[in-house]
Amino acid sequence: MRAYEMNYKRSIPVEWNGLSAEELSYALHLKKLNLTKEAFNVLFLRHALKIPHRKFYLIPAVEMAKYAEKIEFLHKKAELTVNKFPFLKFRGKELKGPSDGMTDISFEQYFGYASMYLDMFAETHKDYWLNRFVSALYHEGEFNADNIERNAILIEKLPVYTKEAVLLFYTSCSDVFPNRFPELFSKSVAPVRDDLHYFKMLDNIADGALADNHFVKRSNIIEVFIRLQAMHKENGEFKNRTHGY
Repeated sequence: MRAYEMNYKRSIPVEWNGLSAEELSYALHLKKLNLTKEAFNVLFLRHALKIPHRKFYLIPAVEMAKYAEKIEFLHKKAELTVNKFPFLKFRGKELKGPSDGMTDISFEQYFGYASMYLDMFAETHKDYWLNRFVSALYHEGEFNADNIERNAILIEKLPVYTKEAVLLFYTSCSDVFPNRFPELFSKSVAPVRDDLHYFKMLDNIADGALADNHFVKRSNIIEVFIRLQAMHKENGEFKNRTHGY
């Protein structure tokens, strides 16, 4: 969502999903500069309003405070569920990324690769792992893990803020999953990102035949979560029934 400013015939974002790809990248750049909140707001608003510098600094303080209030969301936890970089374009090649809400990636992509690379990046802060994390989410045609390393070489050349925007989108969407599937992410079950738990879930869905879980691994992650939540509910109801005997 964006707010239209009649005085300048410009619009400014009022939520994370309202940012343009350029504005998101610029906001991430400013956050790395460790600016004061006031300095951040001035620089971001000057960029977003796109009016001449001389006119910008003539904006009355009361009006500037109103604009600053509208971008207050940038100082809070990110809630970015719209992919601002749906495609990554290279010379002679285009990689497609997750849809909004990250509803179209596979179970294998999420748990088998992206989550693993994100953990490695969080531990080491090395771009090597960030590149592979992004590569696990972007692909040509259907996802193929064999192409992760090759595409990571291309992704290495992207601006760092593009990759950080993808990371922010991924983590924001991941934060939504516990609200949609509370039974799977509750403290009463094993951590959803735990490797052992990952294989236990695959084992359950594949009826104990891990060797035949190719279909499960390629399934849409939302579909798998729905099936897992239904199984969790059925298991709870079964335990309640047997407890009464």
